[in-house]
Amino acid sequence: MIGLSIFGIATKGAETSKQIGVEKYVLALIVIVGTIELLIRVCQWGIARKSDASKDLKIFNSFIRMSIIVLAVPVIIFVVLPHFDIKISFFDDSDILAYYGAVIGGIGTVLGVYWTLNYESKKSKDEKRESSLPIFTFSIHSNTENSSNDCNDIEPFVIGENLKDIFKDEDDKLNKRCNELINRRIKVKKRVEEFEDFEVSEKIRTDLDEKEMEKNLEYLRGIIESSLNNLDKEIRRIIDKRKICRLDKSIILNINNIGLQSAILSTIKFIPKGIISSSDESKKRILDYLSVQKGEDTKLKVIFDCYFENQDGLNSKFQEWGDLELKYTDLYSNQYKYNIPIKIKRGTVQEEDKIPIEQFDLIIEKSQLPIRPKVN
Repeated sequence: MIGLSIFGIATKGAETSKQIGVEKYVLALIVIVGTIELLIRVCQWGIARKSDASKDLKIFNSFIRMSIIVLAVPVIIFVVLPHFDIKISFFDDSDILAYYGAVIGGIGTVLGVYWTLNYESKKSKDEKRESSLPIFTFSIHSNTENSSNDCNDIEPFVIGENLKDIFKDEDDKLNKRCNELINRRIKVKKRVEEFEDFEVSEKIRTDLDEKEMEKNLEYLRGIIESSLNNLDKEIRRIIDKRKICRLDKSIILNINNIGLQSAILSTIKFIPKGIISSSDESKKRILDYLSVQKGEDTKLKVIFDCYFENQDGLNSKFQEWGDLELKYTDLYSNQYKYNIPIKIKRGTVQEEDKIPIEQFDLIIEKSQLPIRPKVN
């Protein structure tokens, strides 16, 4: 019994010792991994803060991780592990220790050379980019027969085609109603002509007092003018309250290169925003490597054919419409882009006794247009 009890105690002691050994290894592993990750995060934060390169930090992640691991290996072997009573007899031999020290030093040297070459290459590329940066200014104006002679045509931007049929149905109904009101307006105008004849004859034949006569004529004149104004208001109200609008407009986008070198245009596309933000982006239009020489202008003929839902306030002020995204390259194949913000405002043009026509004005929002392009 005593032998068995001693054996049992010995077995439990061995198990306890084994369990304590495993716990030491686990604890050491947690401390080592946690310390390495903490050092990596600190280094990343320091680099991002110093170079303001948080977006490009992925480039440095592998180098940071490898460098810290290499530098941490001696500390782990000779400081951290002995602290947990974990000894590695493999490194007791000085020759082996010297060998692996040389290997680690060599790896560090290679990484250092790689880092230096990579940094110098990036610095040289940035200097070339700055010395050849094409900077554009933009302006737009309505297309006329004379202004489109020296323009480069691009495929029209068609937006909201799913609303096209709704627009046509509504447009037919509105035109029918407007025609009815215009016919009434024409009849009222005839009454005006008749009234003018009547006014002349009354002045000749009337026996009324001159002031009394003028008062009666003024009253009749006011009724007729009020009828005309009410008809005009009704016509405009019908146009303003339509559910679907259409922008069918051709503009000239003037691009002036005020930068240091020439540029080559590659693509342009329209990104809907604001009142048409729910519409899909247009497909890219290829510009066939159109050149914009330093100090010169290049003109693009941009056509919009867009259907969109009517918005309150579209008549009173310019509203956000979307961005023209223009991409181009410099002489060293560095890629850039401008997002040109466009705003829209609606008005109406009405010839006498004809249905009013919606007319939209487009402008560039200069306050939101960056001076320098984005590196693409």
